[in-house]
Amino acid sequence: LLYNIRGTVTHVASLLRNMLVQNDGRLSASLICAGYDHERRDGVIYSVTGGGTAFEEGMWAAGGSGSSYILGYLDSRYPKDRN
Repeated sequence: LLYNIRGTVTHVASLLRNMLVQNDGRLSASLICAGYDHERRDGVIYSVTGGGTAFEEGMWAAGGSGSSYILGYLDSRYPKDRN
């Protein structure tokens, strides 16, 4: 918005990453940023860690105490080559 351009999911994930890094330890969170990216013409998912690292995910993202269970379930139920 500042430069009158349309932002992307990648831009938002980068902004979230910067916010987590610049908070001087006052905020401890891991975030999931997802949406439709008009430049890529595809859905995009990012996991942003509390330390400020943004990972682009493939099919899905999950966090928290039950995430390993749900990710295992999703991996077993849905094929990797799904479009």
